[in-house]
Parts: sequence; C-alpha cells; structure tokens
Amino acid sequence: MPPRLSLFLLLAVAACQSGDRSPPPTEAAAPASAEVRTDTPRVATPPTPFDAAEAVFDTTEPPETVVEIPPTPPSRRPDPAPRPSPPTPVPQGPAGNCDVRRTESFCFTYTGDGWTPETARAQCASAPDASFSAGACPTTARIATCTFTRDSAPGREIVYTYYSPYDPTLAALACPGTFERIE
Repeated sequence: MPPRLSLFLLLAVAACQSGDRSPPPTEAAAPASAEVRTDTPRVATPPTPFDAAEAVFDTTEPPETVVEIPPTPPSRRPDPAPRPSPPTPVPQGPAGNCDVRRTESFCFTYTGDGWTPETARAQCASAPDASFSAGACPTTARIATCTFTRDSAPGREIVYTYYSPYDPTLAALACPGTFERIE
C-alpha cells in the first residue's frame, strides 16, 4: 500500500477510536445556520503498537535490486611491431694513420668506428711535419704500442706505435692508455 494511503487509514482509525462514537454529521443533517464548534479540541489517540507495525510494513519499500557489474580488465594495447635492430657495423680497417717518425719517432693509427678517413685526415693535419696515409702504421722496427680512447669520444680509438731510437721507458711514461712493449 502506498505510504499516503496508509497514513490516511491510520488517521481514520485513530478518529474512530476516540470517545465520540456518533456518526459524523452529513451536510443534509446539519442545519444551515449551524455553527461549527471549535471550543472542543479533538485529540487523536496515539497509535497502538499494531498500528505502528502496520505503518512500518506498509511504508517499507521493496529492497532495491543491486546489479553488480564485474570490473572490466584494463585494455591491453597490442604490442607494437618490433623495430628492426640497427645493423651491426662491419669492422673496418683503420681510418688511416698519421706518421710523424721524421721528427718524433712514432706514428698513430686511427681505429674505432667513430673515425672516417676525412676526420682522421683532418686530425692529422693539425700535427706538425705529419703525413697522412691509408691503413695502419708500419710494423717494421717498432718497439711498443699504446692504445688510447678518450672518455669524451669512445668510438675514436688511437693506437700509437713507437719506433727505435725512442726509449721504451719514455714511451711507457708518455702513454695515456694501455701500453704494450714489443721485443
């Protein structure tokens, strides 16, 4: 039963249970000049426990239907197509050598993938009395080598080759990298 209707019925029952058992006046039975008495207050009797239970049961809404929606798993983006790995550089021979044996008794070879013949030639041009040529330094009459790589240019390795009459002890002291004495 809707809540308003049950409240109306509750008030009607309470009115019936009051001390006044006479039927309610109808419009035809009351004289036209009749006054409505307002001096007698009507007091409604409190509802009984049965009325309260009825009101509770009548106004209770049916339980709300709860629909549980399972959580949607996060969408997984498809894996991107694998990128081809860059080709492994083919080890090449040295980019060239810079020979200063006429004045210094050593030669240095530009090795490593950071050197090109053009960059090696430009580097050699800054050394006095130097001559640039393709390939590695000559091996005849060498006494030691020194392999050096700057931290700031890891792909640019230089191999110094020392020749006699250069003193091997001085060559070891002058080497900024890995020294190897050749007997």
